[in-house]
Amino acid sequence: MMFAQADLGSVPANFIKDLIIFGVAMLVLVAFLVSALFAGLQYFQSRRAEGATTKTQIFPSPLEVDATVKSAPKRFNKDFEDLRHTEIDRRLSLHDLELERLRAADTVIRAEVASKFDAISHALGRIEGKMQ
Repeated sequence: MMFAQADLGSVPANFIKDLIIFGVAMLVLVAFLVSALFAGLQYFQSRRAEGATTKTQIFPSPLEVDATVKSAPKRFNKDFEDLRHTEIDRRLSLHDLELERLRAADTVIRAEVASKFDAISHALGRIEGKMQ
């Protein structure tokens, strides 16, 4: 009853204008929220319907064991390491043989040089004896 007695002429025009603008803004906001709600529901409903027919594929699958044996990289390959070890042993033995050959040649050369120094020393002794 109180509103029935109210006189609209006593209400300022700016207040009525602001009230109408506020009401329209609220209607637009509610319309936007309702449309967003329905769009979200439609999106999730379509995703649920698609989910029944298709599944996400993960590659490679963590649940499957690959039947093929993949060779390890060279640094982890035992056969390759054994081959390298054999090759290094072969090269070391060749170097050892070369060192032995050089040592034998060195011994022969030292013996020849020593005999030549002895001969020179003997010759110097004779020359010295003749000079006195």
